[in-house]
Amino acid sequence: MDFLWKTRNELQFATGKAYDVLKHEIQPLVAEGLGYTADGQMLGVEYFMRDYYLHARNIKHLTDLVCERLSGRPSVAMRTVGLIARRALDDGAILTHTHIGLPRKRRNFFNNDPFRLLGLFLDSQRFGVPLNEANQQVIKSHIHLIDDQFRHSNRASRIFLSILSAPQGVTRTLHTMHELGVLGQYVPEFRSIDSLFQYNRYHIYTVDEHTLVAIETLETIGLTEKADCNGPIRRVLGELQRKDLLNLAILLRDVGKSARDDDHSSTGARMAQAFLKRLGLSPE
Repeated sequence: MDFLWKTRNELQFATGKAYDVLKHEIQPLVAEGLGYTADGQMLGVEYFMRDYYLHARNIKHLTDLVCERLSGRPSVAMRTVGLIARRALDDGAILTHTHIGLPRKRRNFFNNDPFRLLGLFLDSQRFGVPLNEANQQVIKSHIHLIDDQFRHSNRASRIFLSILSAPQGVTRTLHTMHELGVLGQYVPEFRSIDSLFQYNRYHIYTVDEHTLVAIETLETIGLTEKADCNGPIRRVLGELQRKDLLNLAILLRDVGKSARDDDHSSTGARMAQAFLKRLGLSPE
């Protein structure tokens, strides 16, 4: 919150009035007032906006957690239904009619099997229910278990490609993984574009969000049944044998922008090849 207070104060200093809209043309003034400067890679305003989006994401996550806790305890009837409907999944996670949760004895749940850090997201996707907010905090505190050995494992690769192969829920799952830091920890190449801001009139979204929006758009086209101009695209999507590879290509398409050089496509290709090798896929 301290960062947002400082940003708001500087915004009003820059405009000389009570003003709470961080418009494009005002962003450089606020960044300069807060001490952000350019270097060989990024503009000062780009560093500032990256910090802004990271803080905004954290506040959004904490707000969701508070809202869940303040929503109140369920009624006796609902708790009874919940107990009846509770089911332990093969990986030890608990499925209810409202969410995927952790077992009551969870002390070493992730330490005993770190691959559950990916598996829970696959569970959430398959059953169409979210991870509850309290357990998301537990996940965030264990992402250090995703190390190089984890990233090179065939088991992690199978889980991740299964998430990308699903007929629906891919974007929602990737968004949650991204918010909790799991996606960037497993795919450092993607972490390099986390909240990466490009100060120009052509990019509305940060690079990471632009990537996820692209996946979401394709997913929406594939799920739409009505006849429209996207019909040919939908037919091609329906004929794809490896949807995971298409989603993977979109996920990695802009990772080279983190280098901020004139040849980000070549840089991105090298970064993508490194990740494909870890996944056990041929770069071809």
